[in-house]
Amino acid sequence: DSTVQGKVGVMPLPAMAGGKSATCVGGWQWAVSAFSKNKAEAAKLVKFMATLATSKFLAVEGSLLPTIQSVYTDADVVKSVPWFKDAANVVIAGKSRPLSKDYGQVSDVVRTTTSAVLARTKKPDEGVGEIEARLARVMR
Repeated sequence: DSTVQGKVGVMPLPAMAGGKSATCVGGWQWAVSAFSKNKAEAAKLVKFMATLATSKFLAVEGSLLPTIQSVYTDADVVKSVPWFKDAANVVIAGKSRPLSKDYGQVSDVVRTTTSAVLARTKKPDEGVGEIEARLARVMR
């Protein structure tokens, strides 16, 4: 048992006054490479990974966010991972990450600096300034 069991949830990210909450979503990008030597087998894997049964399995056994909307409200899944019922609306309202050749660098700047702020090794104002300065260098 955990001391935080039943005390943790999922909710939309805060937004500025007048703004809308939005989270970035990614996804499970399964595909068959044009260069694959085993295209038929790879296609079978992609089809398998995209099934309802696989999505439910990954949700229940790994707490991995489903790519099939109905899995969020499936009784077996909600019993195993109760916070999924709250996660559904957050994920559905999510926005795709922007396409950019610099996305990896931008993501790294935001991720590492935000982590430092959350770990309290950097003050929030310092973090904002650092993100601004580092992103200015990346986006040149």
